[in-house]
This record gives sequence, C-alpha cells and structure tokens, in this order.
Amino acid sequence: MKNKNLCLLAIFLLISGCNNNQNNSSNTTSSTSSIEESSSEKESSSSSIEESSSSIEKDNSSSSIEESSSEEESLSSEESNSSIEESSSSSETSKKEIAQEFLNNATLYEPSTYAVDDDGNIIQNDNQNWTQMIVGGKDNNNFEVFEFDINPAYLQNEYSSITLRFRAWDTSNNYAISAYDDFLSIKKLTWSSSGVITNTLSEIPLIGIVNLEVNHVKIMCCGWVKTVMINDHVVCKIQESDFTVGQYYIESWQTAFTLSNFAINRFESQDKLLEKYPEVFSDINVSYNDEMEKNEKLGAVLEGKYLSILGDSISTFDGYCNDTNVNTTLKNNSPHYTSVGILHSADRTYWKQLATNTKMNVLVDNAWAGSKVVGWLSDESSAANDRAVNLHANTGALKDTDPDIILVYMGTNDFDSYIELGSFNSLEDIYDEQTKEYKAGINDYFTSAYAKMLHKIVNRYPNADVFCLTLLPNLVRADDKALNDYNNAIKKVANYFNVEICDLQNDSGITRETYKKYTNDNAHVHPNALGMDMITKCLENTFEKYYLK
Repeated sequence: MKNKNLCLLAIFLLISGCNNNQNNSSNTTSSTSSIEESSSEKESSSSSIEESSSSIEKDNSSSSIEESSSEEESLSSEESNSSIEESSSSSETSKKEIAQEFLNNATLYEPSTYAVDDDGNIIQNDNQNWTQMIVGGKDNNNFEVFEFDINPAYLQNEYSSITLRFRAWDTSNNYAISAYDDFLSIKKLTWSSSGVITNTLSEIPLIGIVNLEVNHVKIMCCGWVKTVMINDHVVCKIQESDFTVGQYYIESWQTAFTLSNFAINRFESQDKLLEKYPEVFSDINVSYNDEMEKNEKLGAVLEGKYLSILGDSISTFDGYCNDTNVNTTLKNNSPHYTSVGILHSADRTYWKQLATNTKMNVLVDNAWAGSKVVGWLSDESSAANDRAVNLHANTGALKDTDPDIILVYMGTNDFDSYIELGSFNSLEDIYDEQTKEYKAGINDYFTSAYAKMLHKIVNRYPNADVFCLTLLPNLVRADDKALNDYNNAIKKVANYFNVEICDLQNDSGITRETYKKYTNDNAHVHPNALGMDMITKCLENTFEKYYLK
C-alpha cells in the first residue's frame, strides 16, 4: 500500500497528543487483529532495542540536551530566548551544520540509514526495516519548545507506520502513537518483570486531521506540562509528572521520512516561554470523537438497513461486485480492486466503510470496471440498461430483498471517454408514456442516459433512498469546465427525480490541487486508502444532513 503521506503525518498529531487525553478516556475502539499483531511484533522489537539502549539514553541522549540547556542558562535573558531556528536561517551552510549537530546529539538505531543533505534536511531512507531516533534527555524538564517539519515519503504496506513515542523518566512506561495508512493506534505500554503490558487506548481514523504534505510539529514543554501542536492544532496535552520534556522518539517501520526546519528554543522562565508560545496552555482544539459521535447517531437510524451500489471501477472489489450468491447477474462484472491490490481488503472501500460505520449491511455491489452510463442496448455493462434494476438480491438467503439505500457513482468513464453531454429537461425527452418504452438514441448521450438510469432505479426501488455522487478530477481528462458541465448534468437529473446528491467535487476535499495525493495510479483515477476515507467522510456528512436533520 503505497499511500505516501497521510498516515505518517497524523502520527505525530496524535502521537504526542493522544497520550494524556486518551489516558483519561475509556477505550473507544477495539484494535484490528492484523494491525495489532503487527504492532505487537514491532513493540516487542522496540522493547529489546529500548532496553539495550537504556544506558545509552542515560549517558548520551540526555547529556546533549542538558549540556546545551546549562550553557543557555548562563546567557543573558535576551540570548537565552534566541532560537536555533534564527541561526539556521543565516545560510544554507548553517542549516546543514545545525542538522548534523542535531543528528549527532540523537541516539540512533541503524545510524547508517540517516543522512543530512545540502539543504539541511535529515533524511531517513530505510523503507524496509525498523528505525529509531531518540531525542532529548530523560531528566530534562526545562522550558523548551522542539519544532520540526516531517514529510513521510513511503508506505511499504498496510503495516508500515511512523510512531512518536514519549517515555517516562524511569523508562517503565511510555505512550506510543503509530500512524498507519488509514488510522492512528494510540497505546500505553508498561514494562514490568512479567513483560510488556499493552493498553490500547483508541484507534482513530485519519480523516481530516492532517494534510498529506509537510506537517509542522511543535512539542512545547513548560515544566510538567507538554502541549503538542500539529499544523496549528493543539492535538494533546500531557500533564503527568513522570513524563519529562526529553526522551521522545521518532520511530518508523518500513517507512522513509524527512525531517527539516527543526529548532530547539530554550527559555529561562515560564513567562519568557509564554511570550513566544502562548498556545502552550491552550486547550485541545481537535476533537477526535466528532466522527464517532456522528456515526453513532447515524447508526441509530440506519442499523440493519441494506445498502446497494451502482458504480464503475472505483466502487468494485473482487468477491463483492461479482458475487453471484446474492445476484446472479453479477457473473461478468469486472473488478479493479482486489485483495492483492492497493486496498488489500473490501473494508477499505468507501461503501464498506460507510456500511460498517453506520451499522448497515451491504446488499449488492453492482460495480463494473470500465463501465459507462451510456452504451448499446445490448451492452450489459451499461448502467442505463439492466444493471440499474439489479440492485436487489435475486438468489440466496436474502432473495427478494430490496435495498433501503442506493449509491450511484457513475460517469467517470463517460467523462474520460469524451461522451457528448446531450440534454434532459423532462421525462418525455427519454420515455414514451403510451408505449412504456424508452426513446431511441438516448443511450448515446450522457445526460439522457443518466436520466434513463435514474428513472429505472426510482421505479424499480420506490422505497429506497437514492444518493448520486458527483465526479472527481483526474489526469485522463484534465478539463475542469467539462467536469463542471458533467456534474451539473448529474445534479440536474438527480433533482428532477427527487434523489439526493453527495457532491464529491466540492465537498470531499479531493480537488484538482490535491487529487494526486488521494489516488494510486498514473491516471489518478482510482482512490487509494486515504482517498476512500475522504469519500466515506463526504458521504457520512451527506447522510448526517439527510437523516439527522
């Protein structure tokens, strides 16, 4: 799973921040077995490394920061408030020197994987193994602020992660927040004579928390109080006396990353620190429970309902879109996503996430890779033909069960194939009320074919709530005007048939400027795990407005 950024960034967010916050709250989510197993392996690996390096941490890792701190204390107050960041801006050479000094003062596991480039960036280039960087002294509890930018470079698979870890002064326990491709795992680990006791505090979806590029991290330490900010959001506060300013770790598992623009700002007093960083005592302004609370409310309304999907490759997953045990007409449906692809599991698709989060059941996934709305009358892949009326179970234990909710995500292949829009104003444009037949030629144009498709759906499933999704930008046809025209056509037809719109183009956060980050192919058509998350969130927001209004 080569989701380049997303999970790594969020790691720092929550890593620091989830410590105290999550410690005072009850478990919100149980961990996934596959991730938990992988995480436990890494934790046991980390345990041995941490134990073997404890003496190094006491002798080396703490001394560098403490020595620097004692030197700063002897300076005048004006000098003691100066920042390494200020000196780093003087020249490219000084940036490199500061980066090298920062790296030299850290305790490294696998030091050969770290390097400083000419721009003063620290590059960790091992995307196959486990790496660890220990920064700061464990006994240091002064008024300091650590700042750095982090840019995760590569995720090898779904177990790849970046972890920000805080250790207590006696090394007996620590908090670890690990960012994977789609969620943060927040844990407290305690070492004892009987082994490591792991308490999973929560698992948080990586939706809307951080961006996918460089993320700025501030670790602000004011005595016992530690406040962590990511991109100007206070994500956590630590107020435990056992946790000092130093001894934080940056760890990676099969993930490369770059650190840049780092600075260590030391102050002689709390007042001096607050002059520059008043946010150190700010309250957390990122709520990780909003999504959960919203989904619980939706689940109370939607639990047990049946969800069906009419889509193209973006909505496929092998074993679902061609499952003839629920609908025999799916036998020829072609999947794009499979268990050996970028998603690994149907659980990562937008529609399965939506169903799981809101306690619905997936009934029929009638999705077909490469399919269009338009097509000859004999084209079984055309969504305007028989697929539009095969969203129910026609066999098996659920035979004759109709969907309660239908998602229609069609049109991307029509758009990329430059299918002419055509027009639609009323039912008589496509349907003859006397003969009860559709008019000739309407399958040749996108708008009229889309109208035919919706007309079939609302007539075959009159009790279902239907949601039409607008199209996202891609590289196959980078024409925003044409995309707007297509999406306006979708909205017009949907409004005519009184069905709902989920406006991915304007509300998902996947835009012309960001779409490359949310996709995983050269054409930037098919969402990666993060892209699926963004679509899921947009649908949940749409559902919230519709069902909780």
